[in-house]
Amino acid sequence: MKIEFGLIKSICLVLVVFVWSSSIYSQNSKIDSLKQLLQNNIRVDSKKVDLLNELSFSFRRSNPDSLLKYAKEAKNLSLKLDYNSGQGRSLFLQGIHAFDKHELDNALEYFEKSVSVYSSLHDYDGLADCYFYLAKVSYLQEETLGTLEYCKKILDVIESIESCFMKAYFLNFVADMYNFHHHYQRAIEILQYSIKVSITNEQDFTLGRAYMILGISYYRLKNFPEALVYFNKALDLYDTLEDSRDETVSQDKAVILKYVGHIYIAQGRYDDAHIHLNLALQIFKKYNNYRNIATCIANTAVICKNEGQYNGAIALFEEAIVQYKKHNMKTNMFSSLISLGDIYFLRGEYQQSQQTFKDAIALHKEIKRSSAYPYLGLSRIDYAKDNYKEALKKALISLDIIEKNQEIEHKEEIYEQLGFTYAKLGMYEEAYKNKLRYIALKDSIDNKEITRRIAELEAEYKYKDKIKSAEVREKDLNQKVLESDRRLIKTQNQKLLAIIGVLLLAVITLVILFVSRVRIVKSESKNILAEQKLLRSQMTPHFAFNALANLQGIILNKEYPKSLEYLSHFSRLLRLTLENSRNQMVLLKDELLAVESYMEIQNLTTCTPYVFEVILCKSVDPSTLWIPPMLIQPFVENAVEHAFMEDNHDKHITITLSFVEDKQLKCCIRDNGIGLNSLHKNDTSSKKPLATQITTERLNILSKILKTKSNISTVDQTKHNKKGTLVTLLLPYKLALNDFHFNCRR
Repeated sequence: MKIEFGLIKSICLVLVVFVWSSSIYSQNSKIDSLKQLLQNNIRVDSKKVDLLNELSFSFRRSNPDSLLKYAKEAKNLSLKLDYNSGQGRSLFLQGIHAFDKHELDNALEYFEKSVSVYSSLHDYDGLADCYFYLAKVSYLQEETLGTLEYCKKILDVIESIESCFMKAYFLNFVADMYNFHHHYQRAIEILQYSIKVSITNEQDFTLGRAYMILGISYYRLKNFPEALVYFNKALDLYDTLEDSRDETVSQDKAVILKYVGHIYIAQGRYDDAHIHLNLALQIFKKYNNYRNIATCIANTAVICKNEGQYNGAIALFEEAIVQYKKHNMKTNMFSSLISLGDIYFLRGEYQQSQQTFKDAIALHKEIKRSSAYPYLGLSRIDYAKDNYKEALKKALISLDIIEKNQEIEHKEEIYEQLGFTYAKLGMYEEAYKNKLRYIALKDSIDNKEITRRIAELEAEYKYKDKIKSAEVREKDLNQKVLESDRRLIKTQNQKLLAIIGVLLLAVITLVILFVSRVRIVKSESKNILAEQKLLRSQMTPHFAFNALANLQGIILNKEYPKSLEYLSHFSRLLRLTLENSRNQMVLLKDELLAVESYMEIQNLTTCTPYVFEVILCKSVDPSTLWIPPMLIQPFVENAVEHAFMEDNHDKHITITLSFVEDKQLKCCIRDNGIGLNSLHKNDTSSKKPLATQITTERLNILSKILKTKSNISTVDQTKHNKKGTLVTLLLPYKLALNDFHFNCRR
């Protein structure tokens, strides 16, 4: 086995050396051929100028000094011959030399001179080349207006470019620049045209690049499912290219891996994000792509920050900032400073946090931009120091910037901060207005988030299927390599038996994996559907309408403190319900807190308040038990809605939690209302309550996933000469997150 491995390793090494030497030989052969043509061309004419320019460009990667030498020679000869086309090309090549050496001001001067020559000749291909590099120079100098202006000039000449490949290539570049400057819809329009050009002319490389940039556009728009679709298309297409391991293609793949890592960070899937970012980082380090290396480090720092590993996050952000300063990446450095300011604030290091946010503001002024978040951070620091007037001033500055930039990100946080600050200053009317704005905006964002997450789940399954297909293809390829090696040392019969055995094993493995995957997907899909039904059945529009109507009545009575209290309870209940509904398991204390908030709202609006009590046995610790969300609240709501008559002045609802035999968690919900029989007499419908039906369905599914027992029973206590109804639940639970049989984040 060691001999076989050594043989394979030797063959691979020989192949790598051969490919590398072939590339060098091919490049040197081209240079030698051009030199020979130049020697044979005795006449001093335009053809000699063209040969000099072509020879100059051939030295770009191998010998920059020779590039400059032949470009200058071509320029001098062009001036003697009055050959403007050759002069324009030689000026362009001198600009390339300055650009590669990062002498951006010199590069800008040469490219502009070249534009002047090409414009007089109406040479649109030459103009497009110059505008392309002028846009790159402006981008590196972080001149937003200059970058977009040159991009528009590329679009002005795009239809006159002869090469379909270069047309698609320039379109992709322009779209990438529009993405960087937040013009995402315009970028999508340009990319759709680029895709059409690439498909029509069978340009797979530019098509793959267009898919990649389109994925970035949708990522920026937070449409993660669509982004993953186009990232997968790009990866699949790049894998089919003959030069799939070329530096450009490899770095494009790394960029895609980096953005997929970003998506996983946004989804809270930090382990998957780590894997993709590390893969991208390895490729970027291989090609010394320092800008993207710094970006990957900063994103790893974001993961550490989100996981509460503040010391590690600070170290990584500082490492990234050093790289950003070195390569003049001010926009990226701003983002890292903002994150550092947040971390210092969370650690209570207000002075360090304040200085970091001020550094971020100063940096943004350098690049002539404005951002609301540093001022929001400074407002929070002043608020924490009880300096409410300064906190209000900075929060208003952040709101003004958000509205001027027509942005939505962080707006709800600003409204929340204003609400708190106005309340501390005794300006209750303004506090109330901003609290309402915060609730409305957060509710809109949460609804969009729920819709987006559902779409993400569907896209995620498709993405995993594609990954599985890629792994199967790679496994088959490796098997073919092994089989070809075995053919050298085995007889025909041995080869046949080996192939049959491998194929049978692969088929059996695939069948097992497929069946197992189908079962898991079906089970998770049923659980998600049941949870969504239950979510829609809770907090009905009728309840929300009545709650807001009650709030309006309190406000009209000018009971501002009471209205703020009511609004606080109502917003907390909405937040708890939405947050709990996102997770498959929540702490028992959070579930009970949501129920208590619901009862507090009911008691604020009723003449005869409910007596609500939660009884916990000694062995039940709500801070350590994890249960599926939204199992208790529907039954409490049923008791409030149906168990009591309007003239009832003695209304009791009790929740008792205890462990019974086999360590099962029992929850009893008891009321002293009219009982089930009286309720059925008043309600002639024979339909089973929707909450009970859906909760039963959920419990059946969760019992299978968590491998625990669960049950629901409802007893009319009037049969035993007692008042009301008793609902008994056997709840599935876990004691620790690492005991779960599935991921708690959806």
